[in-house]
Amino acid sequence: MDAWFTVVIPTRDSAAWIGTLLDHYRARGVTPTLFLDSRTRDETRAIAQRAGAPIVDIAPFAFVESVVRVTRDVVTTPWVLFVNDDEILSDRLFARLRGPEPPAGAQSVAIPRRWAWYEPKRPLSYARTDIWQDRAGCNGADHHWRLFRPNEVTFISQMHSDGFLIDRWSRMPLDAYIVHFEWVLRTKAQRAAKIRRYDRHRHGYGSFFANMYLPEDQPLGAIDFVRSKPTPTISSRGPTTRAAPKALRTSGGGWASVSGRFGMRRRDFLAAPP
Repeated sequence: MDAWFTVVIPTRDSAAWIGTLLDHYRARGVTPTLFLDSRTRDETRAIAQRAGAPIVDIAPFAFVESVVRVTRDVVTTPWVLFVNDDEILSDRLFARLRGPEPPAGAQSVAIPRRWAWYEPKRPLSYARTDIWQDRAGCNGADHHWRLFRPNEVTFISQMHSDGFLIDRWSRMPLDAYIVHFEWVLRTKAQRAAKIRRYDRHRHGYGSFFANMYLPEDQPLGAIDFVRSKPTPTISSRGPTTRAAPKALRTSGGGWASVSGRFGMRRRDFLAAPP
């Protein structure tokens, strides 16, 4: 399944859930490579070793975008899928990855992302809102360019980028998405601390995205929490279900081809590609 791509997951002190995460991949025929922050002090390494996951030791990093460039030195497949340790691929995304590579002219692929929300004694849900401006021109879809050719992109170390400049790219359909479990795995206090840490790195780099990190503080009705017809995925508490919306129309082996270069300055957070 993963002959043309390698899944890479940067992580630090994730023993509480990394085993479940790796089990999810293994059940679907994929063995991710872990980029392990050298500050890790819990059992993350031992759990990953028992799961048979390759481990690359990484010097301490302040934000994951700064280590994306390491993929060029350690990955041998044409493509890399760079996924955070609090994210899971939907089964529809796994299915798409079993198919052909993206178009030959594409250097990267935009993948939509859903933010999971959990409350005790209630079904897992996901956030739906138009207040999240989207660089791929689909507000609320939270596209990220996580699939890329490490030998073709130009890497950059900038927070809130994708770790490289986006030039020639394709996109996944909306039903082939990444599920983000930050709201489930981290408390509100931890997420608020993350905002302060990002703001210390550069003014506004945390608070500018507060409407994503702190959904509890958003105006009533700004974010809709949805549960619909399910497709399998995973949470920190084990397998659960997620919803899949109608796909975008695609072409060329299931890939929608798009071109357009743009940088990672603040104004680009809100800009669709030209």
